[in-house]
Amino acid sequence: MDIQVIAAISFIVLLAVVVFLERKKLVIQKVLFPLIYIALYRTKLGLKQMDQLAKRFPRALRFLGSTGVVIGFLGMALICYKLIENAYKIFFLKEAVPGVGVLQPFSKTLPGTVYVPFFYLLLSLFVLVIVHEFSHGVIARVYNMKVNSSGFAVLAVLIPVFPAAFVEPDEKELVKRSAWQQMSVFAAGPFANIITAILVIVAMILIAMPVGKYVVQSDGVVVNGFVEEGVYPAQQSGLLKGSLITHLDNERVTSLKDFTKVMQNKKPGDSVVIATNVSTYTTSLVSNPVDTQRAYMGVLVSDHGQWNANFIERYGEGTAKTVIWLMGLLFWLYVLNLGVGLFNLVPIPLLDGGRMLQTGLHALFGKKREYLARKTWKTVGLFFVLLIFAVLFKGCTGG
Repeated sequence: MDIQVIAAISFIVLLAVVVFLERKKLVIQKVLFPLIYIALYRTKLGLKQMDQLAKRFPRALRFLGSTGVVIGFLGMALICYKLIENAYKIFFLKEAVPGVGVLQPFSKTLPGTVYVPFFYLLLSLFVLVIVHEFSHGVIARVYNMKVNSSGFAVLAVLIPVFPAAFVEPDEKELVKRSAWQQMSVFAAGPFANIITAILVIVAMILIAMPVGKYVVQSDGVVVNGFVEEGVYPAQQSGLLKGSLITHLDNERVTSLKDFTKVMQNKKPGDSVVIATNVSTYTTSLVSNPVDTQRAYMGVLVSDHGQWNANFIERYGEGTAKTVIWLMGLLFWLYVLNLGVGLFNLVPIPLLDGGRMLQTGLHALFGKKREYLARKTWKTVGLFFVLLIFAVLFKGCTGG
């Protein structure tokens, strides 16, 4: 069994033991109890630091809080559009894959889920949760709202699964504030995750990628599999899974970028010669199922590389592996901060986007039309809950 899977199972068992032993100190929030629930352990950790930061940079943080509201609603519009677009693709275009999935560290082939290696998942979740919740608390303190507690949480699906953290602004005080201040607090978490993702991708581009190119030298693209067994030309030509593509029509292919560049110049019906480390294959391209004007061979490929001998000789293989591992961590920090940040803006109950939309609608419609605001919010929320479950179900069943 893979070390990542062993670590994940051990961690979940340990989490379950801790939750059981500390059950009297926990507060249980029942979502679909006993199937789904959240266990909260309240503390005062970080409250002093939130207060200090809020007092030191009040103007800048108010500006960021207001910016977060604008970005939050733009992000909400984007994620709603992408969810609807993806639902259309997965139900009507058979090659499409779910745009949402449950994070899990156990298997790359588990339907309807997103596989993340356990140590990357644990560290990335730790960072994004701390950033997310701390930002909620800081913006609340900027507006002099009381923060009752912070602490640790565990999301349980029958058994404890995901560790998390939380910050609890005083709800009675929060609802008395202006709609803009409330939305600033709600938007702060997702906005902070999006900013973190941007900072991480900048670090990857400016630092990690140049270093990575020195550590590993690209030598082609590896065939990971095929879009649909026996249907598309790549597999029909005899191309083998695991082989290394080095040339397309005598053009050198050292990376996925080279592969994409050659394919962009091809049209449906064109013939292409695929040279690999195993053999050479000739096939005719077909139309892309999504864009019929583009050529398609139906192959799943990724970059392949080998250690730079000069780097290994100078710094050692251990250093090279550490650099590549850290690059992987940066990648998942980017993906999860951006993904979770945007997903938190989906306008459904329990998520920040849902609370933002609820507050915004009540401010827009006013007290005289409060019923209409509430009905609109519930309708929108129900629509996206059903949409997400439908996509997840489709992804899990493949039907």
